[in-house]
Amino acid sequence: MIKFLRNEKTVKIEIEHGIFGNENIFELDIHQSFDYQAELLRKQLNENMNRHLKQLKEKYYNEGWKHAKAKTRKRTSFFGDWKF
Repeated sequence: MIKFLRNEKTVKIEIEHGIFGNENIFELDIHQSFDYQAELLRKQLNENMNRHLKQLKEKYYNEGWKHAKAKTRKRTSFFGDWKF
């Protein structure tokens, strides 16, 4: 899970990685000059992530719908990565 939080002039990004089988997180702090800049950055990061996740869900839903209509074999593996 990825969370974008704000504490005054700092945007904190928390990434729950699950590497060690527990709920440890990676943290990244992005410092801004003003509170409103930090809030705008937090909102933009959150909206951007949600938009990309929505596009991915829609893409794979539509692919599944097409496969079901064509009576083709169900896809069981998905490959992908985050682009920076």
